[in-house]
Amino acid sequence: MPGPFAPITGGRVSEVVNQEAALCKSSSCLPTSNKENKVDKFCKDYEDFISVSDAHKTFISNWEQEKKKTEQPDEKPYKMLLRCLWTSFRYDFFKAFFSKLTWSVLVIFSIYYFVFDILDFINKRDKEIPINRGEYYEFYLCGGFFAAMFVLSIGIQQMGIYSSILGSKVKAALTTEIYKKMIVRDPYGSKADVVALVAKDVEKLAEACLSLQYLWSGIFETLAALAVTLILLGATILPGVALMAIFMPLQYYMGMVVAYRKKDLAKVSDKRISLMEEIMRSIKLIKIYGWEASFFKNLNEIRAEESRLVDGINNYKSTILGLIFCLPPMLCVVIFGTKEAMGEIESVVVFTAMSFFNTLRVPFSKLPKSLRDVLDALSSMERIQAFLLEPELSVAEKKNDAPSNHQGITFRNACLSYGMDGAILLKYVNLNIPQGALMMVAGSVASGKSNLLKSILGDMTMRSGQCLTPASKAYVPQTPWTALGTVRDNIVFGLPFDEAFYRKVIFACALEPDLKMMPLGDQTWIGERGGNLSGGQKQRIALARAAYSRAKLYVLDSPLSAVDMYTCQHIFKLCIKDIMIAGGGTVVLATHQTELFYMSDHLVVMKENNVVYNDKYSFKGIKHLFPNFCGDEVAESTQAGSSQKVEHPAPSDPHTDPQDILEHPEHGVKVTHDALVPLKRHPPMTPSPSTKKIITKPHAESEGSIYWWYIQKIGVCLFTTATLIFIIGQIFRVYSDNWVSVWTKRKYEPERTADSFYAGLYGLLVFVFLCMSFLRAFFYYRTGKVGAMNIHDAAFGAALKAPMHFFHVTPVGKLLAFFSKDVEIIDDQLVDNILMFQIMFWIFIMACGVVAYNLVFFLVIVAGLAVVYIYTVYNYIQASVPLMRAAEESGSHVVAHTAETLSGLAVVRAFRMEDRFVNENVGLQAKSAVATFSIANLSLWLAYRVDLIGALLVLGCCLLAVVDTSMDAPIAGLIVSNSFQILLFFSIMSRLMGDFHDNMKSVNMARELCDLEAEQEPEQEVEPPAQWPSKGEIRFEGVVMPYLPGQPPTLKGINFSIGEGEKIGVVGRTGAGKSSLIVALYRLAEISEGSIHVDNINCANVNLHKLRSSMAIIPQEPVMFSGTLRYNLDPFNQHTDEALWDVLRKCLLGPVIESNKDGLNTKVELMGSNFSLGTQQLICLARAMLNPSRILLLDEATAALDSDTNAAVQQVLQKHFSHRTIFTIAHRLDTIIDSDRILVMNAGVVAEFDTPHNLLEDHDSIFHELCMNTGKAQFEVLAARARALANERK
Repeated sequence: MPGPFAPITGGRVSEVVNQEAALCKSSSCLPTSNKENKVDKFCKDYEDFISVSDAHKTFISNWEQEKKKTEQPDEKPYKMLLRCLWTSFRYDFFKAFFSKLTWSVLVIFSIYYFVFDILDFINKRDKEIPINRGEYYEFYLCGGFFAAMFVLSIGIQQMGIYSSILGSKVKAALTTEIYKKMIVRDPYGSKADVVALVAKDVEKLAEACLSLQYLWSGIFETLAALAVTLILLGATILPGVALMAIFMPLQYYMGMVVAYRKKDLAKVSDKRISLMEEIMRSIKLIKIYGWEASFFKNLNEIRAEESRLVDGINNYKSTILGLIFCLPPMLCVVIFGTKEAMGEIESVVVFTAMSFFNTLRVPFSKLPKSLRDVLDALSSMERIQAFLLEPELSVAEKKNDAPSNHQGITFRNACLSYGMDGAILLKYVNLNIPQGALMMVAGSVASGKSNLLKSILGDMTMRSGQCLTPASKAYVPQTPWTALGTVRDNIVFGLPFDEAFYRKVIFACALEPDLKMMPLGDQTWIGERGGNLSGGQKQRIALARAAYSRAKLYVLDSPLSAVDMYTCQHIFKLCIKDIMIAGGGTVVLATHQTELFYMSDHLVVMKENNVVYNDKYSFKGIKHLFPNFCGDEVAESTQAGSSQKVEHPAPSDPHTDPQDILEHPEHGVKVTHDALVPLKRHPPMTPSPSTKKIITKPHAESEGSIYWWYIQKIGVCLFTTATLIFIIGQIFRVYSDNWVSVWTKRKYEPERTADSFYAGLYGLLVFVFLCMSFLRAFFYYRTGKVGAMNIHDAAFGAALKAPMHFFHVTPVGKLLAFFSKDVEIIDDQLVDNILMFQIMFWIFIMACGVVAYNLVFFLVIVAGLAVVYIYTVYNYIQASVPLMRAAEESGSHVVAHTAETLSGLAVVRAFRMEDRFVNENVGLQAKSAVATFSIANLSLWLAYRVDLIGALLVLGCCLLAVVDTSMDAPIAGLIVSNSFQILLFFSIMSRLMGDFHDNMKSVNMARELCDLEAEQEPEQEVEPPAQWPSKGEIRFEGVVMPYLPGQPPTLKGINFSIGEGEKIGVVGRTGAGKSSLIVALYRLAEISEGSIHVDNINCANVNLHKLRSSMAIIPQEPVMFSGTLRYNLDPFNQHTDEALWDVLRKCLLGPVIESNKDGLNTKVELMGSNFSLGTQQLICLARAMLNPSRILLLDEATAALDSDTNAAVQQVLQKHFSHRTIFTIAHRLDTIIDSDRILVMNAGVVAEFDTPHNLLEDHDSIFHELCMNTGKAQFEVLAARARALANERK
């Protein structure tokens, strides 16, 4: 894994002992040089503090008990989970509680005792009143004050440690349980966003562990400060109490409003994240269609709605913040005014009370955010609890699964549905398939084949009847799933590595030629979703995974549709027959390839979710179901010609001569066993070396530049103006405090003797500060929102413009983690933290200025301690940079792994790999927990030293005040009061600096996205005609194209030309480079040599959007987006409903859509999950028909269609696309046999390019061999059609 962390090997987590030693140890542990090694050591110091497995074990035992004893689990939205968390981790909470209590008590005690007595000493000395406290009493007071500050600092650090541990345990327990629940839950009917639960909601609960301490302590400190002030000031405090009685409920009310409005904001944010997930998963199709602008607009509309809600929330937050910092001076106005009216105010009492009131700014500033965090956590807890209480598939599986020794498949009157509340789709299904049999499942598009397969896997809910299957299963889905890792990792899939059997499997799955062409053989890194593989390669890797598992039941959903005929026969014999069935396994094969039916032991035909044929294969029995099927002829010819089949070489023996060569019979691709890299461990989650530098180099050489980059996104003028408002407001605040000292000694008597003069001017200063306080909050929230919007738009725009190879090697989960968690941090937490930092910073600076103005020697102390502070902060920043990057990487890997598992959940369940994936997730969590905990402790390391520096400043200030015999009491009161502010706000400022420095890792991620290399636009752009292409001519000239920079080319000198209106068929074995031709044409990967011309215009000189939107395509992997059918057909609203209905009917979808009452407004679920793959391909055909382009590209467009529907689609193409140039890639030879010419690809080069008839006449041609492999009867049909076409065109 990237990042400086060694793997966590587990081990018992010790209880937190010697924490202070870990925290307070010398700075030699800091990575000030050789950062990568020292950070590793720094993190290892905390490995024993958190155990993900132990935390989950504690939680799950209590959670199971809670579910058993709660009869009505939905009575309270979050009560069960809250009670369970309390039972599991309450001791950690109490440790933090008592640490915070220590801090609160010491703060109140220090002001009441030390500040009061120091001021009283100076006052008595000033008035020459005898002090009977013994010699050096004043120095004892100063020393005691310093000692109290030291212990106070330890208390707050310990509270931070225990809260961090508590948050880490809560996060670990819930993330693990959410992941485990995701694997076993019944997903049908669930609206839960699992990725959002892991990326956002769990984080909110972890953050609330700290906020909860500030919430209760804020109330306690406020009441304690008022009680002590009552002792000092007596009844004159009552107006202040009345003011507090108004303020506190108002503050809590507005805090509640903010929390509930954030619930509405969360709903809108979830919509944005869901759309973002679809965009990221479908980015290839979006680029191909040129739909970037449409999706950018759609996402920005949601973002604008978020912005409107954020504005309302920020208005409340600004009001709360303004009141927080206005309340202390307002209390001083009403209380001191009342005191003055009832008698003369005294400096000792006044400045002690002011110290209390100024201290109240600390809990007041924490209360709103703490309240919001706790309420947000309760909302998150509600969502998490609802998810954890969802029904599980295991309930159905307990009914379905037979004992582990059950042989074959048995269904007895089985009725199945998706979820207990769903409609029953499969009714009274009866099957009795013996062990070792081959059962084929066929039927037209959307007939229910996949439903039957899912029922066999146990992924449907058993409503009645019985289903018995072996426990050992393997599954190859219709859309193949690959995990992030190497080819070998995907095939072995966590099982022990058996090299001999592994070689046999990859040979049986026809993967050896592909591995030879891959740069690192079977150690080649597969990007998420297998973006750097062809469709056939992905399908065969999925097949190899199933074969390697040695399962007792293999469920294969159309795995042969993406491979050529030779490879199909090769796989069928050597993989399905010789490995799966010969190994004692039962095979269920869903297929549209009717020519294979005769080889089945049992055939099931589905129609409208009903079993219409359920018996051994009989041509007469199924002829009426497949009108175009000539089964007997194919069977007889194949059986008759079986003796003439090409002999397959024996599987490779690892002990044979290393120069032993495997040769593809008709393609001539020679493959040595060097394709199999010797067994070695590949670093997990790490791309191959050639794919690492996808984004520009991070600006590690100048970490400060990230702050400047952020200010630029806000706007330098806006940020400067906001800072000036902070400074001006704090000047008025400081002058109002200074005026109190003037007031207490009546400086302007006898000219100004009226009390109203002093009280009135003080009230005026406070009023001005009140206005500035509200203004700075309102203005900065607006400023921060501008920056957040600019950053989001820039990052999203850069992601849309990134080249495809970026998405091949970047997990979707990592991108989703940024656009969910990191965007929320930039929107909310970062703005809050910088705003509070600015306030605390200028309070600290002004307080130091007041003390230095009256005690010049204090500047010497400040200068000396400033050097220590700068050195400490420098070390902190040096250490935090690699830690933050590692925490960012490790955290995003947890989210990415969750998203990856979710996309391949059916495969993980079928292979019974739940435990393996859970263990992997726990391991990733462990690394993330260590990184996060290390950062938290590094921040506490800084805060502890900052507190010591602050305590030394206070000590120096107090000592200077008591030794200066010329200082009067009011000035001393002002100095001591400000010195205490220095301590409190210097500490808080440093913590906030650590918080927003931590937040900046989200900004850094945004900058990395913004710095992505964009797809190459032409340097000298050519503007093609408005109707370009008007002819549809295509010309490739010496085209060489690698998929990734620095990788060997996939296309190697391609030359061919296509005339206007020509119909070109493209064939070749899987991985030969067929789809790469389309990639090059669409410039999804840039060619390194040669040129491509369309209508005599070089595509390299055409704007990408114009190029891609000017061609129509039906892609190999159809994609649909959540929304409506109309939106999926016409996202730009360019066509009328009548036009859409017309193309739907032409594309054979009229009856399907008309049967739905919603028509064009039919709801489309996420990624089109409620439509079969075949239906999705027909919808893509309708999209292509709406595009009037003269060029139509079909990439395995009918692979998921049955033969009858395929024949109908071919008629649609001939009738409605006759005027277009059509470029068809297909493995079904009957799909392209009517083409004008056939382009045969082999190993990235054009092997043959001629008419079908001429190629079939050449018995040495590859195309002739491909046609022969279909069987004699089918070959004669193909040859007859080619002859007829040739005669017709003479």
